[in-house]
Amino acid sequence: MTDKLLSTKNKKIKLGDLVRISDNTHWNGSIIERDGIIVGPGHYHESYMVLFVGDGIERQFHRSFIKVISSSDGERITFNKIA
Repeated sequence: MTDKLLSTKNKKIKLGDLVRISDNTHWNGSIIERDGIIVGPGHYHESYMVLFVGDGIERQFHRSFIKVISSSDGERITFNKIA
């Protein structure tokens, strides 16, 4: 996997980053898997393709719905959940 950075204004998301999709979004399907891996840029401005290991499906999300859990370079990233 490449070390290519996928840049946005407020955060840098890299291929291979482990991410969590926020609860503020949903999609059709009976099982909602929230954790996935960044596998590439999306087709729209500031969007990314996320591979969900539970079902092996790639879905596209805007960066505002993505929280990085662990960086592909081994850095653990923590974030505060705002109620």
